[in-house]
Amino acid sequence: MFRNCSKKFTWTKEHLLDPEDGLYFDNIGLDGKIGRAKFAYNSGQMVQAGALLYKATGDESYLKDAQRTAAACYDRFFGEFTPEGGETFRIINKGNVWFSAVMVRGLAELYAGTTFPIYLLPFLPQPYSYRISCSMTMPDWNCISSFSLDSTLMVEISRLTRSLSNSGIWQVLVLK
Repeated sequence: MFRNCSKKFTWTKEHLLDPEDGLYFDNIGLDGKIGRAKFAYNSGQMVQAGALLYKATGDESYLKDAQRTAAACYDRFFGEFTPEGGETFRIINKGNVWFSAVMVRGLAELYAGTTFPIYLLPFLPQPYSYRISCSMTMPDWNCISSFSLDSTLMVEISRLTRSLSNSGIWQVLVLK
């Protein structure tokens, strides 16, 4: 199983990694053309895969790949935010929360087993630490299950932050 995971990781890195910014392209079409869009989940998934492969093997190259991609995610998918009368900090940019949740999962996996600087959550001062902004873009499912699906996403993000809390970090993810 490990060999298969390693091969898929290597293949994805060789074919979809953009060396210009360290992020991963979205797909390769049936015609062989690379879909050049970059979404948080593409790179987040590779951060998680690299972190898990590092944990399974101890191979530093997986860790370094995950760290580089995490830094690229931080550069692309996080932006500056200054609350009224407060200090500027970085939070996840407005976008598809499902895509961001996959990225957060990958960043949490990287952080959980390493001493890597925490790109996962640029943590906030105490007054903001338990706020999750409602200005994020929610999927429009046009059906009754929308609330359930969006609530499930919030539970996932809460679970990730709670697991970090258990490792001595108490702040909660803030999405703008």
